[in-house]
Amino acid sequence: MISEPILCQAFVGRVPELDHLAQRRRAAAARRGGTVLVGGEAGIGKSRFLAEFRRSLPRRTIRIGWSACREFARRPLGPWFEALEMLDPRAATAMAAGTFRSRDEQMAAFVDVFSKLAQRITTIVVVEDVHWADADVMRVLLLLTQLATSQRLLFIATYRDDELTAGHPGFPILSRLARERCTSLVKLAPFDDREMAQLFSESMRGRPLLTPDAVRDVGRRADGNALFGEELLRHAIDHRAHRAKRAANVLPVSLDAIVCERLKRCRPEDRALLATASLLGRSFDIEILADTLGVRLDECDAAMQRLADLQLVVRTPESSQYRFRHALTRDAVYGEVPESDLQQMHRRIAETIASHGAVEQHVEWLAHHFALAAEHERAAPYALASGDAARALHAYEDAGAWYERAAQSFGNPLEAAAALVRAGLMHVFSNRVERALALYASASDAYERAACYDDAIAARVMAAGAMHDNGRFDDAIALLCETNERFGERARRSVRDRLLVRLGFLYAFARRTDEAWAVAQTIAGETLEAATALAAEANFLRSALHAQRAEVVHWRVHLERGLEIFDRIGALPDNIRAALGNAGLQALSLGESSLAHEYQTRALQLARSLNSGVDYESLVMAEIELRRGNLSAAHALSEAPYGPAKFIARVQRTLVMVTLALLRGDGDLESLVDAELLDESIKGGQQAATIKLSTAYASLYEVLGRRSEANRLLRRASEMISTTYDMGTPIVTIARLRPGLMVNLRPMIDRAARRPGDRVSQALLSLLDASQARQRGDSGAALEAGRRAAAQLSALEWPVIAAYAYEIAGDEKNAREAYRKLGAHGELRRIERDRTRKGAAWQSPSLLTSRERELARVIADGKSNRAAASALSVSEKAVEKHLTSIYAKLGMRSRAQLVAYVAARLNEES
Repeated sequence: MISEPILCQAFVGRVPELDHLAQRRRAAAARRGGTVLVGGEAGIGKSRFLAEFRRSLPRRTIRIGWSACREFARRPLGPWFEALEMLDPRAATAMAAGTFRSRDEQMAAFVDVFSKLAQRITTIVVVEDVHWADADVMRVLLLLTQLATSQRLLFIATYRDDELTAGHPGFPILSRLARERCTSLVKLAPFDDREMAQLFSESMRGRPLLTPDAVRDVGRRADGNALFGEELLRHAIDHRAHRAKRAANVLPVSLDAIVCERLKRCRPEDRALLATASLLGRSFDIEILADTLGVRLDECDAAMQRLADLQLVVRTPESSQYRFRHALTRDAVYGEVPESDLQQMHRRIAETIASHGAVEQHVEWLAHHFALAAEHERAAPYALASGDAARALHAYEDAGAWYERAAQSFGNPLEAAAALVRAGLMHVFSNRVERALALYASASDAYERAACYDDAIAARVMAAGAMHDNGRFDDAIALLCETNERFGERARRSVRDRLLVRLGFLYAFARRTDEAWAVAQTIAGETLEAATALAAEANFLRSALHAQRAEVVHWRVHLERGLEIFDRIGALPDNIRAALGNAGLQALSLGESSLAHEYQTRALQLARSLNSGVDYESLVMAEIELRRGNLSAAHALSEAPYGPAKFIARVQRTLVMVTLALLRGDGDLESLVDAELLDESIKGGQQAATIKLSTAYASLYEVLGRRSEANRLLRRASEMISTTYDMGTPIVTIARLRPGLMVNLRPMIDRAARRPGDRVSQALLSLLDASQARQRGDSGAALEAGRRAAAQLSALEWPVIAAYAYEIAGDEKNAREAYRKLGAHGELRRIERDRTRKGAAWQSPSLLTSRERELARVIADGKSNRAAASALSVSEKAVEKHLTSIYAKLGMRSRAQLVAYVAARLNEES
């Protein structure tokens, strides 16, 4: 195996510390020098920090000397001679050859030499590792620091703050040095998680990637130490094929020496005590440690104090708690425990903890130690309890890991399957969907082998829910259909009805309304009436299906019945939140905007109180506010630092952001196009999301001048729309951008508008009438229908779409006024750009020639191509050629558009 060093090429963090050195350097240049002491543990990055500082120095105005103290084979005052040799070799030679009557005289000579150097140029001297310096080296540094106060001199000394303690011979001088007015201290703290993530990312460029879990383990062990992080990354990459936990904790040779250097100073009895402590973890309780080993507590505490003096452990604020000072120290000690002793020692620790009482506080320890003692049946319930505790804290990744450990420990396959289902749900919450699906499948198989068909169905229903939330509608529907065929007849009626309710919802969300109704009809009648959660959900399904048919009264009856049942049975608040959120979207789609706001306000309040689903519910509320014309409220809701990972939340966020950007006229429009999201939507069978994303992106492309891409998306969307339900915005977008595509949608809109309660479809029909009248060149009919549509849309509290209706009808004045009231400055600027472009096309010879303008006027008079050719004394073929050119220049597609446009231009000119 070939092992190559890993070094992070980019410099990470330390910005305030570098700024401080730069300030001290500028002060030294102004004859206000001094010393900076840079402290930190081994490997924290002191040398790299100073190298970065050195790289930033102006070479022509700075002279720098560099030296280091050594632990062994030290030359008397060696660091000062080394630095002097870099700064002035002749002076260094003279100093080395000089004879001094005393050490004080020699030190005074150093002071004189450095004083002369500083008279010529600003001088910086770096002395590394002064924790290995002898007292004389430190005395020279103190004398030079006092000199530097009024000189162009800056001294920088690094030291390990965990080595230079009170017992160190240089500590008294360092303490005195630190008290000098011209001395400042820089403490290099361990990197935080963000900085370590950057270090790892930069270090692994061009190398085999580690799994996220492996990188997290390296981060845990490195504990913010840059050198440790790089070396552990190297070790992990070299040995990434190793799976055993114990192998993973073996230290690289480069770090083993650092840790062993301290361990070798321990007494043998303290080393044995430390070994048992390492099995307790990074932190440990000395009462449990003492009881496990059978020693007196005062003896144990005295040993801990000795180990603390050696910088191996530290006492935590809790009186009986200690922790290893560094994770690597604990790893090194644990690695020395013989394999043959491990199980017995872990069993003793677990039994000691259990005997102490307060088991609820130590379930993680008990699960851990019983598992490592191979007492799996005893470990399992504690692992399960540990998962429950983590879930209560919303630590879903930790909870999932504990539940999986419980599943591995249970001997009973049904108990193991139940733990797998819990683990799957936690992985869904932490967006590890593929892992969750694998666990649900394992649990379902286990239940099927045990003929527990109700539980097998429940596991599969949860898997389908995870698929749905991540945009995989087709997969989810296929799974539930297969589940119904496989287990439906063998399950209890209530369980099968729950499966059918879920399947019905999936069909409804996929806009496969007929199939959804067919499923809903097979649900038992008594299920709808019972006071159970299933009855509430069955009513919600009926409510959703009535909404899709615009049967508003029936929609609300079933919705309120479901909510009333939830209230009666004391349903989980998160389930109530989800029901209210769905109700808000349904109400918005039905044009019941005030109800939508009411339901969604309740959903969002619940989400915030539960700290669950806040991102998604906020984005739904943003859409409602947008539809109602409250752009500032929608913007405030969308500005929060969301990180929605589920597919439906990502779609919701994208639609809100695109609409806001177009209305407000701000933001980077290009960056809002997420092609991967659209691909996921298409592959997952998400018809509604595909249509909405396609029309939203088409609006962006139109503004960006990418008409061919807009055409492609709009054509696909128009071919997919089969209902007006929840399609108001996409239909209006198509009517506004490509009115010719509306021809195929007319029959569907006509049918929907005939439904008595379908106010949305009736408004869309008026809007379509306006669009088609304008295409025909009938501006009077277009204005009449457009204003009727705008009034209907305003009654629905959809002022943004009402403004679009004015624009579609050619009523630019009312459209501009509506956009102005909304604060839709982006749309106002777009209208002005279009007007300027078209005006320039009409008046500029470089765009429309005089012959083309003349022909446009003749065509506007209603003449055919043949009559126009005769009037202009040209051939009919020439007329066709000129018309093609005019259409291209004006961005038009039909004669009717040209007639309407010329009429508008002539009115403006008159």
